[in-house]
Amino acid sequence: MTIPRYKARDENEREVIEWLEVHGWVVQRLEPPAPDLVVAKYGITHLAEVKNPEGRGMRLTEAQETFRKRWKNRGCIHTEATKEAMLQSLEDCRAGR
Repeated sequence: MTIPRYKARDENEREVIEWLEVHGWVVQRLEPPAPDLVVAKYGITHLAEVKNPEGRGMRLTEAQETFRKRWKNRGCIHTEATKEAMLQSLEDCRAGR
């Protein structure tokens, strides 16, 4: 059996985590094939995928696509490349937008 090897975290992930924590979100890193982060605030839990536009861009890996298909209609998975966009996406979800 071959053990899958995953690339290092996206370079901007730490910045996104710190930004969310400053804004009151609790953040926990996850391991592939799950999205990068589980994020919670206001009693609501979200999954978040941080993308680096300098690397693969916004493209998802095959494992990420498979996870999303399994997760469909079970909750939101936010996919963003910047700390501002991630925060906005999370807040929009909370507001029902």
